[in-house]
Order: sequence, then C-alpha cells, then structure tokens
Amino acid sequence: AHLSVHQVRRYEREGLIAGRRSANGRRHYEPEMATLARRIGHLVDLGFSVGEIRTFSDRLSTPGNGAEAADAERRRRQLAKIDAAIH
Repeated sequence: AHLSVHQVRRYEREGLIAGRRSANGRRHYEPEMATLARRIGHLVDLGFSVGEIRTFSDRLSTPGNGAEAADAERRRRQLAKIDAAIH
C-alpha cells in the first residue's frame, strides 16, 4: 500500500509505529517500521480501524508467531462484515 505522509504520521501518533528525528528534524524510520506501516495500511484498506489494529499490532511485527493465521481469520471476518453491508 502506498502511504501518505499523513497516514504515516497518524500511525506514529497512535503509537503503532516509531521513528526518530534526525539532526535536521526529519523523521527517520527503520526498514522494519516501513514494512509495519505498509501492513497497517493494508489492514486499514481492508476496513480495520486504527483502534482495531492496535488490539493486535504487537503481532504484526513478529513474523512466524502464528499471527499470520490469526490475522487472516480477522481479515476474513472483516471482509464478511463488509460483504454483508454491501448486500
């Protein structure tokens, strides 16, 4: 997902990602944070709210811990809700 500056700053403000400021005041994010921000963006695109994402954000950045299956199930449920709202 392509993220806007506004989205990245919101995710940081909400405590979902962390960056640091360089000497010139610009934000710097480690590659892991960029990956995490894109994952969060994908979840938002799927209809999750930032508050919902916060409830399982600790599992988004730790691959191989079973989060993939749990996240897939959450996505299926969220998509079912969206589908029901459309029909």
